[in-house]
Amino acid sequence: MTIFYDIYAVGLLTMSIGLFLARYGRSDPPISPYLTIICACAVARWVGAQEMHLAALVLLTAAGFLYVACLAKPDRAQWREEARAFRRLRPPARPVRGAQAPEAQ
Repeated sequence: MTIFYDIYAVGLLTMSIGLFLARYGRSDPPISPYLTIICACAVARWVGAQEMHLAALVLLTAAGFLYVACLAKPDRAQWREEARAFRRLRPPARPVRGAQAPEAQ
């Protein structure tokens, strides 16, 4: 079963590095999603070797979905616009009831 995690992780790692290098030649892609994929693949291989199969499968699936997101949003501006739209949808923080600001002495 370890071979499955190795092949999946190395394949996903190779595809994400190739995609990053191809995009880096044309524009300025964000590096954080690609680093997240690399870290998830490394951890999933280790977790799979420790025979924690469900955790390894979850990590590799999440890394796969992040790879698809990298395919869909190639530019840094698109990732930033998505983050701004998400912040606009989030409701503003409300103060906690019963909590009062400390008085200055």
